[in-house]
Amino acid sequence: MKEFKALPLPDVMRMFEVKKADNKLTKPVPFSFEKKYENPAAVKERLLKETVAKEKAQREFKATELYETEGFSVNKNMSKSCTKINAFNLTNPDFHADKLKKQVETVEKENLALQKKREFKAIYPHVIFKEPFVPTKDSRYCNIEEFNLHSTRRGEDRKKFDEELAEQKDI
Repeated sequence: MKEFKALPLPDVMRMFEVKKADNKLTKPVPFSFEKKYENPAAVKERLLKETVAKEKAQREFKATELYETEGFSVNKNMSKSCTKINAFNLTNPDFHADKLKKQVETVEKENLALQKKREFKAIYPHVIFKEPFVPTKDSRYCNIEEFNLHSTRRGEDRKKFDEELAEQKDI
């Protein structure tokens, strides 16, 4: 026979038993900043000065050169000449005349169109005296042809079947 090695069964009677406290006594020690820092006001001022100095250093602009300028020369023949600078001809009275004329014309056309829409003019009522509209019947779509329903054919087949059953019962 094989022996099984298993954990011992827990003691059910002592499972929820409260453990006794150790005989050691805890001694309360009051917390104070004075023991941690000898002079808290001086420490606070020192930290504030350090943070202000860091922020000031971050705000300063520090540019770095992109390339070294020593031993580097630009070939003057390869550089393109600049374009000639000419001022706009704003003193000419016909500078925007065409655009202004077109804009004024379009505004006038829109105003006339709106004015025509606002005016009411009665139109002669031709509809009252005309014959009413009568749709024409197209014979292509109105031809009705004979049709056989499936139910009528099924009824005839059922009658034949019933007659055959009756004949078989008589025999």
